[in-house]
Amino acid sequence: MKRKWVKRLGILALISAGGVILVGFLFRDDGTLSRFLSDEAETEFKEVYASAMNELPEPHTQQRIETTFGVVQMYGFGDVESTKTPLLLLPGKSASTPMWESNLADLMKERPVYTIDLLGEPGLSTVEKRMETRPFGYMR
Repeated sequence: MKRKWVKRLGILALISAGGVILVGFLFRDDGTLSRFLSDEAETEFKEVYASAMNELPEPHTQQRIETTFGVVQMYGFGDVESTKTPLLLLPGKSASTPMWESNLADLMKERPVYTIDLLGEPGLSTVEKRMETRPFGYMR
């Protein structure tokens, strides 16, 4: 009876080790940067993005800002001459500037509004260098 349990535990240990190895293989960090899977996918995304941007008010500023980790796409909306403190809108996970379509017009009435497309998320920002550490203890 004892021998049967030892054999079962051995088989369970092998299956568990195989599962851990498989999960590690599937979720390994291969060192690649965020990118489109094909040129066609990139073209389609940019067309849909441009169409979504057409639903927003016309930005007074569109700028690409060089950073240590890539180039960030930034837009400015509203009264550029306003002396009020501007509002910076950051998109949620897997989103970009067009997500603000339903809020932007009302927010612009109060003060200038700036938006950015985050590095590593969908949008027109482009990652050029891997972030090896978490900034400011983010997501501990």
